[in-house]
Amino acid sequence: AVMRHFVTVMFLLVILLAACGSEEDYLELTWMEFDQDPSRGWRPLALAGDYAGAAKMIENYLAHHSDLPDAQRGYSTLHAGQLLAINGETDRAIAFFEKASVTHMTPEFPRTFNALVTGELSFLRGNMAGVRAARDEAAAMPGLTMRDSMFIESLGVLLESEGKTYRQVFEDAMEE
Repeated sequence: AVMRHFVTVMFLLVILLAACGSEEDYLELTWMEFDQDPSRGWRPLALAGDYAGAAKMIENYLAHHSDLPDAQRGYSTLHAGQLLAINGETDRAIAFFEKASVTHMTPEFPRTFNALVTGELSFLRGNMAGVRAARDEAAAMPGLTMRDSMFIESLGVLLESEGKTYRQVFEDAMEE
């Protein structure tokens, strides 16, 4: 089973490299293409199970695009933290989550984003009271969007997952 998984990952990696080209190619993608498109940027690598590799891509992208707006930088930083947490690299994940909060939110940006960051950071630190406080803060915000509701639901899942690793929470969510 391990060998079959390895072969599958390697096969997907070859397809990914053929589709994406060189590292410089992904660095030239727009932020929307790199971070939000499921078929480009870091997401295909993560779908192949290379969470550390996908996080490294995000780290490289952020370094190459130092002029990203605060909201885009926050999203990508959050995603890198999530990938590292899934990969079991909790200390590195925490370092990314600590830098993911967004101070300059545009009107369309999810109001609950920073609460999500705080809640995920609290979960990684084993602070379930912090997860609950983040969820309650987010739920009390006015004018919530569908994205905000998804973030609140994610915080609820974390709150119900005390004692689990971030990876276990992720795998449980993927099974549903």
